[in-house]
Formats: sequence, structure tokens, C-alpha cells
Amino acid sequence: MTLLLEVVNNAWRRYVMPAPEKEAVDPRAYVFCVLDQLRAALKRHDVFVTPSWRYADPRSGLLSGMEWETARPMICRTLGLSGDPKLILEELARELDQTY
Repeated sequence: MTLLLEVVNNAWRRYVMPAPEKEAVDPRAYVFCVLDQLRAALKRHDVFVTPSWRYADPRSGLLSGMEWETARPMICRTLGLSGDPKLILEELARELDQTY
């Protein structure tokens, strides 16, 4: 079995490799280290789980290409927005300047 020691950060190193000079690895500590790193990656949205609503990639449901170009006018109209992003950004910039 090959262990990926790149996932072992400094906080876990002393538990996973209690005797670094022997290059011995504690398998139980390694498992907990990997689980901890996986949990952190899920929270940061660096790793996605399928099928899942909570931990799925939020970009996977977005329209792109011709699908987006076809749906864009209807979505902009529904949201009451202009199809030109420059106009929207200028309006938001004015609002931000007035607020500050």
C-alpha cells in the first residue's frame, strides 16, 4: 500500500510519523489525518461529492455556451436586469460611491 504523505501537514506530522528517522508511519493516525484533510477540503469546496446537494460542485448546474446565450435574454428579463453587464456594473458603482 502506497501512502501519500503530501496530505500530512505539520499539525499531523508528529502523530503520523512519531519517529521520522525510522520513516515509520502510524496507520491509525494517518487515517485520521486523511479524514481531517478531507473534511477541511469539503468545507473549502476544494473537493466535491456526487451525488450530493450539500457537497456538490455548484458550477455543475450552470448553463454555458449556446444554452446560456439562448436563455440569457429571458433570465435577464425575469430578473429585471439589462442584458448589457456594463450598464449594471456602472449602476452598482454609482450606488457604491453614493453609499460611501
